[in-house]
Amino acid sequence: MQAGLQYLTRIGITVPAGYDLRGVLNQRDDDPEPNYAYYVQGAAVLALCEAYGMTGDRQLRPVCEAAVRFLVNSQDPRGGGWRYVPQQAGSTSCTAVQVMALKAAEKAGIAVPDSVWRGVATYLDSVAVDGEGRYGYEVQKRTYEGSVTAMALLSRMYLGCQRSEKDLRQGVLLLDKKGPYDNLYYCYFATQVMRNWGGQPWERWNGRLRDDLVAWQEQAGDARGSWAPRDRSDYSVSGGRLLTTCLAALTLEVYYRYQPLLGEELIITSP
Repeated sequence: MQAGLQYLTRIGITVPAGYDLRGVLNQRDDDPEPNYAYYVQGAAVLALCEAYGMTGDRQLRPVCEAAVRFLVNSQDPRGGGWRYVPQQAGSTSCTAVQVMALKAAEKAGIAVPDSVWRGVATYLDSVAVDGEGRYGYEVQKRTYEGSVTAMALLSRMYLGCQRSEKDLRQGVLLLDKKGPYDNLYYCYFATQVMRNWGGQPWERWNGRLRDDLVAWQEQAGDARGSWAPRDRSDYSVSGGRLLTTCLAALTLEVYYRYQPLLGEELIITSP
């Protein structure tokens, strides 16, 4: 764990905008998918800020602050999202990862300007399909997609959206009806949404997902303890067993990693 964090503090590039963790990936001529580098930036900032928040390690704070500054400066100043290069018009999936990272920074005591959250709200409004809890991948592709809907709903929760808001209620209904399936990128975000919502929708979701994930894990051989991809999504193909294992473990740890955003005392039985 410590070695991994130290690695993240070394591999980035210090630029005027902050600490750019995409830099190493963007300089690789053999990288067939350089666009994934911005997802790496968000995930790395999330890991660093959560580690700093949990440990209080003072050596991590300046790195976290610089990496957060890079994210803030990279937000699309007009649309409010993030995508593959700084200040590019956003995509919902890339934006959601940055939202998680910046919220982890706030929880660790690192300031994030209010203007960032206003921008995120503007972006989410722009990709809402119909006001009924459905979201699209980007402004130019506002057609309903399950994975990005889960990401958008989680982002709404981080912005303070409550159960009384129709869009969130309808979105939870959609996820409840769809249920978990083999795309763990979807399940990781959707599980957080359902955990935050609580009540019977969460109980149904958890009952369907938990036992399947445990049974899915390899029980023997060199791959024991890992998960193999069961779908052909882009992330499963490019990330393979390693990414699938990380997402499965993170999904199972949702119970322990985060307190429900909406508060246990407010849980109701159905949307």
